[in-house]
Amino acid sequence: MTEMDGVIREHEVYFATLAEQAERYDEMAEHMKSAALFEQELDAEERNLLAVAFKQAVGQRRCAWRIVCAAEQEEQAKGNHMTTASARGYRKKIEAELTSLCQTILALLTDKLIPGATTAEAKVSYYKAQGDYYRYMAEISDDMDRTRSTTAAKAAYEDGTKVAETSLKVTSPFRLGLALNHAVFYYEAREHLGAAPWSGTAHGMDPIGPKTRRLARDALMAGSYFLDQIRRFGLEMPFVSNQELSSRLCARLREIGCSEPGWPGAVDSEGVQRGSDGNLCGAAQSARYTKQPGHTEHMTQR
Repeated sequence: MTEMDGVIREHEVYFATLAEQAERYDEMAEHMKSAALFEQELDAEERNLLAVAFKQAVGQRRCAWRIVCAAEQEEQAKGNHMTTASARGYRKKIEAELTSLCQTILALLTDKLIPGATTAEAKVSYYKAQGDYYRYMAEISDDMDRTRSTTAAKAAYEDGTKVAETSLKVTSPFRLGLALNHAVFYYEAREHLGAAPWSGTAHGMDPIGPKTRRLARDALMAGSYFLDQIRRFGLEMPFVSNQELSSRLCARLREIGCSEPGWPGAVDSEGVQRGSDGNLCGAAQSARYTKQPGHTEHMTQR
């Protein structure tokens, strides 16, 4: 990379930090995309900027999409055909924006970042992001598009898990973060597979049987156990607070009826989530959560 390229790249990263402060995440994403296309590999801080930019830009659309979907369904239930059509058109506009953002970061990950990563932490982070954005695309897709996105997300999470298991310690925040999002994917995939557009037998899967339910349960319980352990060591997950992860994991565990005693994170007779050592965990501990000195909480979407 030439000296001039280095200067341009440095300016792109600076503009991305400035855009973050101004909460202009679309522009932040564009600047970090430009920085990532240079020959020099992104360092940890730059990877964080890239992650924040696209997570926030995509997250805003995901939130808007849910709101508009709810409005569309409400108008349809009332029999208001004109407003239903208007809401549907607005939803499709948001879907197009969301899809474009996801395809942009996925192309960057597939063509440049993953092949060029030289550390296990970087590879695991990129595979996790790849799985996440395919999962977000599956949320707004139907039929075969959803099948393709879900299959691609599954492959990305599994590739990241292989790298993490061979190269990272079990206490690594990168490995734990991947495991948590992988757990969420399994649960959400189970929900999608039970929906009308899907045929479990056609895809060779078990959408509503005990095998899929057990897989989702075990994955979420593992995530609860991981969170319990990092809390005991006074650590924080990157990009997200322990409180948010606790609430999400416990909600998922309760939804699938996870109540076996003796399992880490099981729900006791009082409906309280407890860890492997019997201490409160999940939502129960969230009320007692205290931010560790020197730690910064970041927002994220799971």
